[in-house]
This record gives sequence, structure tokens and C-alpha cells, in this order.
Amino acid sequence: MAPRNSGTEEKEDSRKQNKTVEILNESIEDYLEELELYNDWI
Repeated sequence: MAPRNSGTEEKEDSRKQNKTVEILNESIEDYLEELELYNDWI
């Protein structure tokens, strides 16, 4: 039988996805802050 390494691969994939989500959340937060500043300015 071949060694099962799908478990570790899945963990790595979810870690990458979590990192991507974190980066997206930060970008969205920055964007929302800029929108609020823009709305205050109008």
C-alpha cells in the first residue's frame, strides 16, 4: 500500500486558504476605511 499523505496535504491547503482569507480580509477592511473617509469628505 502506498503511504497516505492526503491528510498532511489537506492541512497545508487549508493553511494556505486561511492565509489568503486573512489577506483578503485586511484588504477589504482597508478599502472600507477608505470608503468611510471618502464619504465623510463628500
